Formats: sequence, C-alpha cells, structure tokens
Amino acid sequence: MKIDPKVKEILIKHMKNDPTLSISHANRGAVNPEAKIQSAIRFSKSDTPLRINGDARTLAALRKEMEKQTSETIQIGKGRGFYSEESHLEIPIYTEKEWDEKRMESNEKKLDRAIQFHENLDQNEKKFL
Repeated sequence: MKIDPKVKEILIKHMKNDPTLSISHANRGAVNPEAKIQSAIRFSKSDTPLRINGDARTLAALRKEMEKQTSETIQIGKGRGFYSEESHLEIPIYTEKEWDEKRMESNEKKLDRAIQFHENLDQNEKKFL
C-alpha cells in the first residue's frame, strides 16, 4: 500500500512546520512525520483514504499545493455530529497493482502528448515549405 511520493513529500514538509496537523490511525509512538504516515498506511485498508486532520485554512493550503504538483484529486471532508466543525483531507491509498496501473496510464498520456506535439511540429513545417 502506498500514496503518491510527491504527496507524501509535501505532507512531510507541512507536518514538520505545522504541529496541528495529525493523521488518523497513526501510531502514537511514531516520532517523525514519515513514521506516522507509514504507520497509518499500514493500518488502513485499500478502500479507505489516508485522513489528515487540522484546521480548515491549513488543510485548504495543503490541498491546493498537492493538487498543483500532482494529478491526485484530494478531497476536504467535514466531520459529523459532535465533530461537525472539524475538517480533514482524504488522500487516496493504492495497492501495488493499482499504483503500477496508475503510473502506466500516466506514462501513456505523456507519450500521447509527445506524439501529438511532434505531429503538430511536422504540420507547421509543411506549412512553411
């Protein structure tokens, strides 16, 4: 089970700078942010996202940075009942197979864009001849 490495890197950076951020189901004995993330991933199931808790403004900034630098869709959720004022981010967790498929799709899209770019260059060259 894993999360996008760029998302993980951004999350570690923010957790070091902001002590109010926490991860649901993380081992309380984990000392550094990376250990907390790994313990939460190990604990969670593949169909449940990694849940990051914190104040709404910090989570919105974190989400914006993650979505700008990656292709992940990260959702902001709200608590229910007593926790209705609480916000959290939901970061998708992938199995090894899902992660490999996601990377293959991404590589195929990049290849398609490169082919399209070169075809457009060829068409532009023909216009000038």
